[in-house]
Amino acid sequence: MRLLLLLAAALVCVTAQAQTVYRCGPDGREYSQTPCLQGRAVNVSDERSAEQRAVADARVREDRARGDALERERRDRESIPPAMAGKIDGRPAPAEPVTVVTKSSKKKAKTKKPANGDFVAIAPVKKAKTR
Repeated sequence: MRLLLLLAAALVCVTAQAQTVYRCGPDGREYSQTPCLQGRAVNVSDERSAEQRAVADARVREDRARGDALERERRDRESIPPAMAGKIDGRPAPAEPVTVVTKSSKKKAKTKKPANGDFVAIAPVKKAKTR
């Protein structure tokens, strides 16, 4: 029973490949499974030999493996940050330590306050120019 079912499925697959395809449109860029005006039938069967198909399949596998290797190589290369571009990577710079400005330790000359506590204004003395 299973063998009969398998053969029926294989027969359906074979007939599905034998459908006629028509090339349609004024410039022949459209394809259809139904006949169209000015359409012509196109042979879509694979006319390659088994050896040619095996060679093509092997080439596809090689290309896929080569592409995967190149992708891994690119990802590895992109995961390493560039050495020369450390300042332009878009991350904010670390905060610089805050320096506290302290008063100088040099003692200033103290002016005497008047005894009564009132403010007394004194005109500045002009210094002589030296050449």
